[in-house]
Amino acid sequence: MTGNSDLDPTRATNFDIILEHYAPSLAAHMSVGYFNKTLSNVQQEISFAPADREFNGFKVDQVTQMQNLGTGFVNGIEVSIQRQLDFVGLPEFGLLVNWTHQLNTYLETDEGEQTQLPTQADDVVNLALLLK
Repeated sequence: MTGNSDLDPTRATNFDIILEHYAPSLAAHMSVGYFNKTLSNVQQEISFAPADREFNGFKVDQVTQMQNLGTGFVNGIEVSIQRQLDFVGLPEFGLLVNWTHQLNTYLETDEGEQTQLPTQADDVVNLALLLK
């Protein structure tokens, strides 16, 4: 693994629309949302064989280095519910459940080719115990 002084930081531009509702009959806070995110300068670890097996003055068979790959695009939905646990005798505690689903994710390389966005899960579930 070697460093890369030409590496640019990844930057994100995100747009969210969220609808929230508190249901008094359930004593629960619910939300559903849509997000659209653009990631510039996506980074990934790349391994390559250097020309003439030489890299920075050293003889090597393979080099592993972080590199910028292009622009990433992600959009999806998010659903959450939050409720105090008073109905089971624990009014000081609450529970938050959140699910995020990626509808569309891809990476557009600098050459205009579309590939899979690296290290991106299709679904993520979060569960949190809350203390009042």
